[in-house]
Amino acid sequence: MVSYFQILLSNRNVNKHTKRALWQYQLSEHEFLVLKKMLTEARSIANVDPRDCTLYYAEWWKRYYSGGYPSKRQVFASITNMQLFGEEEFYDSAKKGATMLGVRWLRNQNTLYFKTLLLQGGIPINHIINNKGAYKKFLLDILALNPVSIGDFAFNSSITSILPNTSRNDEIYECCLNIVKAIISEDEEYLKLLQGNDALEEISKELYVKKAAIRLERKRATIRIVWLLDITKKQITLYLAIPDSLDIETFSNFFISDESEPLTRNEYKLFYNDTIICKFIRQGNGQMKTLWINRADTMWTPEANHCDIRLIDSHGRQYSARHIISNYPDMSKATLWTKYSEAQWLLEKGNHTEKEDAYVLFPHTWKAAGMENFEQFSISGCKMQLMGLKVQLTVNDGETQYQFKTHAGKIDWYVVDDTPVWMTRSNLPVVRNRPRIFVYDKRGELIQDPVLKWRRNRNDPWTEWKVSGLPKGYIELQITAREVTEYDSFFNIGNLTIERSSSSFSEAKIKLSNNDFTVTLTENRLLQIETIDQNTFSVHLTEIDHALPELRINLKNAYHAKSLTFEMLVPFRGVEIVDNQRSTVPEDSGISLDGLQGLRLLSNMDSIVVNMYNKARQGIFVIERLNNTVTPLRAFEDTLKQLFTFSNAMDPNSEVVIEVASERQGRYSKLKEYKVKRYEDSLEWIAGENGEFIIATKNTQNADLFAVPLDGSSDTLCLYGLNNQEGIYSLQSEKNLRTFMIFSSKDSPIRVQPILVSLNEARDRSEDDKRFLQLKEQLINSKFTDDIWKKVLDYYQICLNHDLAFAAFDVLKIAASWSTLAARLFVFLLSYTDDDSFIEEASTRIEYDIGLSFHWIWKEDWAAALEWIGCFENKEQNVLVIAGIRKYFNQLLPTIFFETICNYILQDTKPKVSTGYHVNAKVADLRSSLGEKVLSQLPTKCPEIPDAYKDILPVTEANYNVKILLRSPVAVALAISGQTESLWGIQNENIRRNVKYCQQLDPSWYSESICYCITKI
Repeated sequence: MVSYFQILLSNRNVNKHTKRALWQYQLSEHEFLVLKKMLTEARSIANVDPRDCTLYYAEWWKRYYSGGYPSKRQVFASITNMQLFGEEEFYDSAKKGATMLGVRWLRNQNTLYFKTLLLQGGIPINHIINNKGAYKKFLLDILALNPVSIGDFAFNSSITSILPNTSRNDEIYECCLNIVKAIISEDEEYLKLLQGNDALEEISKELYVKKAAIRLERKRATIRIVWLLDITKKQITLYLAIPDSLDIETFSNFFISDESEPLTRNEYKLFYNDTIICKFIRQGNGQMKTLWINRADTMWTPEANHCDIRLIDSHGRQYSARHIISNYPDMSKATLWTKYSEAQWLLEKGNHTEKEDAYVLFPHTWKAAGMENFEQFSISGCKMQLMGLKVQLTVNDGETQYQFKTHAGKIDWYVVDDTPVWMTRSNLPVVRNRPRIFVYDKRGELIQDPVLKWRRNRNDPWTEWKVSGLPKGYIELQITAREVTEYDSFFNIGNLTIERSSSSFSEAKIKLSNNDFTVTLTENRLLQIETIDQNTFSVHLTEIDHALPELRINLKNAYHAKSLTFEMLVPFRGVEIVDNQRSTVPEDSGISLDGLQGLRLLSNMDSIVVNMYNKARQGIFVIERLNNTVTPLRAFEDTLKQLFTFSNAMDPNSEVVIEVASERQGRYSKLKEYKVKRYEDSLEWIAGENGEFIIATKNTQNADLFAVPLDGSSDTLCLYGLNNQEGIYSLQSEKNLRTFMIFSSKDSPIRVQPILVSLNEARDRSEDDKRFLQLKEQLINSKFTDDIWKKVLDYYQICLNHDLAFAAFDVLKIAASWSTLAARLFVFLLSYTDDDSFIEEASTRIEYDIGLSFHWIWKEDWAAALEWIGCFENKEQNVLVIAGIRKYFNQLLPTIFFETICNYILQDTKPKVSTGYHVNAKVADLRSSLGEKVLSQLPTKCPEIPDAYKDILPVTEANYNVKILLRSPVAVALAISGQTESLWGIQNENIRRNVKYCQQLDPSWYSESICYCITKI
């Protein structure tokens, strides 16, 4: 295989690719034509270096993009020449090449592979040159906005309309945002893209002039959640424009409808039905960091209306967030859509828009005036018509006419949702009695005097809202404000309640109270319904191997135009885990960590708890109390990952146990037990005759496998792609590279257990301690510029990019197992990686994977590490590293105590004991706050404490059962003060994990006690 990318590296006199973006290679026209010729003449994709495909995607965007909605087909069409592969194979190879190059995929509610590949090319230079005037004005306008993300301007037609129609898409918006951010931050490297061309340099110059002339204010982040109709794909997806960082007030106001709810937890996960979309992590600076979890689009289906949307905090408490989507697609009526990009249209609320162009989507049986230039197609099985309008369009369903307008005034409104917890989905918004309704103008300001009217069906006259006695059932709403009239509807259930009871997992009783409707329960193959009276029903499960059947209930009033149909979970008594097919998961079936999606824990019993522990360390477990009938198993994902760190990262038999139990007066009775494995599949390998490795998965054939060498220098340390021939993978060894780790990428369809493969003789495990000490000495005696620290950085990036355990690589494990090295590791990674990513995400993962906390480091080792990395000779670097250390401590909770510890480390300022601090009282409170199960199974192995310090937090017969909780803060205080090294060394890993467990059990006791102990040293 001839690799153009390898030729490129050689021409640039570099040994391997670093983290640079591909546009930074600045290919000449001749170099690009050579690359294109090689790809055009290639026959089989197996003979093409995947990195060449990645490079071509980037260069195509830079050179060939000329407007419109970019596609994989367009990219491949520029090199097509009767090859034996097509656009999908070429695209897959480009994705593989990006993985080999360490490209970090852009993410929002899904993984943006295509956009990432294009943006590696920087900006579409020729396209911008050809539309210089439009791009210059557009860039100047968004510079004045100082946006945080494209969501701050992508929905503003007064700004996006500056660009040509064919340039309005996310890829262009992202490029322009990157240019503006580079101007603001004076990123000279990125701005090299605008050099070498008069038109581009003119744009750059004007941006700098405007930046100097205006005052850039930090904007409060905005959130937009809309539905997008893709005309080409004939599908509707949920688009979530949530910034990477939100202030607490914005987060709380948007996601928590009840403003009285305090947000006290460190982490919140956003679920759409049972799919986790993202999670928000509280930071020490008062911001919430957004981390995207879901990898696929959230598609609209006819069953998706008024779905279950909720936040779940780190303690399992759930908050309804249905209100964040106030407008759903409805294929039974006409809806208004406005242009977002050339092929995408977003759903408008109401029948009016300020924009110039719009489309109306309506059922195929409806008629419209003119009926010209319309398109017919199906969306999720619904036959629809799409017709454009410039000013006004009237459609009718045979009885009523509906008018839609562009260039019109715009209002927004919100009917406060009162959906009961027992409803999962409904065809209409649900309210109780007289709902609260808020109306806003186009700037988002509350309108104080809207005119509201209601009626029960289209033949009734409109009734003033202020008239008392809003009837129960379906209600049409008319809203008039600012000379705009809009319509909405909802279903008023009044004081209706449903009581559910069950004595077995196959029978349940449902009783309606305060009911004014005719009730119909729909049977299905899983549910048999027996009517006891008009408000009482008995429900029977017909197939015992299925669970979580959703019962469909219809409420109808004869006078109203529409009925309410909703789904409710049948509360059969018992405990089960069910999959997305609603089948029960047997206890002995085995669950994989990557297979949690769609699994739900079902129970309607009282006092149910979930105990989770690693089989290798059964004394350390996490207890979660169930607060809801149905809990997505992914709500426990982070806990499961943390528990897996208690066993060897390379152990294929590693398991975490999920034990579901009932709790009575502090005693637990186990009901179910499930085992979770870290990976879905494993690998087998043999050595080939020609020095190659031949590898196969045991159960699947579609894993994306890569290899990283464990020998050789940092110059050879990069990812190698494995050739896949019908499930048999091969990797050719190279000179001095005879040992590799094989693993699956983070985005592989199947995650496999990593394995070590080697052509060398099997390693003598009894020599590990000696080898670890040699590695320790090598790290201590090396400069940060030496090869071994370059390898530390490379392995760190690989672990971060592919969700590999940091403990899988010995050099990382050793570098974090001694105080001196841990300090160096921290300042090294802080200096040579994305500091935000390291502090906010990676540092915590390293701590759990390897078993340490960076806040244990001896304060003198911090100073020595700063000198080692060169901070004392570089004032700017010193300021940045010190700020990073403070940022790390500030994100630890409770902030007040860890900030005090940080001041002691950096400024030698001893903590002050607060007035009224009494050790015995604190210990008594600690013991009472922990349940009997926790107290009875606390780890017994404690860090050693020198005799001179044992009385700081004395262990007595009365408090002996919490000995580990007393010894841990003393040991940490002594470690920080340099009085003992009992927490450090490979041999003390289990002790370190016990101490971390104490921090997790009661962070307030742990951190405050450390401060107290420091005052006594």
